[in-house]
Amino acid sequence: MMHVYLLPLGDNRYDLYCEMKEPTNLVDTDASPSVFARWRKDFVEMVRAAEPDQPEAEIVDPSESLTGFSRWIRNLRSHLVRWIAASIAEQRLLWNLRRQTEVMLVYPKDLEAQTARETMRGLLQHDASRHRRWLVIDVLALMTALLFSIIPGPNVIAYYFSFRVIGHYLSIRGARQGLVNIKWLLETSEPLVNLRHALKIDSNHRQELIREIAVQLGLKRLPAFFERTAVRSQR
Repeated sequence: MMHVYLLPLGDNRYDLYCEMKEPTNLVDTDASPSVFARWRKDFVEMVRAAEPDQPEAEIVDPSESLTGFSRWIRNLRSHLVRWIAASIAEQRLLWNLRRQTEVMLVYPKDLEAQTARETMRGLLQHDASRHRRWLVIDVLALMTALLFSIIPGPNVIAYYFSFRVIGHYLSIRGARQGLVNIKWLLETSEPLVNLRHALKIDSNHRQELIREIAVQLGLKRLPAFFERTAVRSQR
């Protein structure tokens, strides 16, 4: 069963988080051989290349002779893959919710069950609205980027916006699944109570505390996620 954690990120701030043991499944069996399906295939390949647990997708010999333009394209693609890796961490939960029917919501023990459920639904509703808004914007941007497909060489701009379009689409589906179809079971967690106070202590002790909480919960990527979403937003 998939476990989703309601992480306290400060005073009255929460976020949903999960880690899946298996790679994110992004292929639908009913996908038709359309342009959209081809975009999705390219999207899946980019995700696999950028997954944190996957080996590097490309190893380049530093002695390899590249023209200035080719080197620029290669560097741009490397930056794109790193950006995708960060984006995957933020959207993985919604993507995986698409295929779930029953999910365990783990929430801080000092929080009322009804409050935890309402907070979870509020976060999913906010995500659905945000991704719908950006889907419209990025579809228009992708259509513009496709005009550059007549230029020889890889259309990095189109790859970028195709990733965003497919990512927003899958996120909307995941959020809707969580709001409408998933049966949510609830479980309290004492370590999440300790996480609530992490922002109130100095940096060194905070990092040590978060690592301990990550071990207790079996969430190896939690420290990096917490640093990115909670700590940096306080600066």
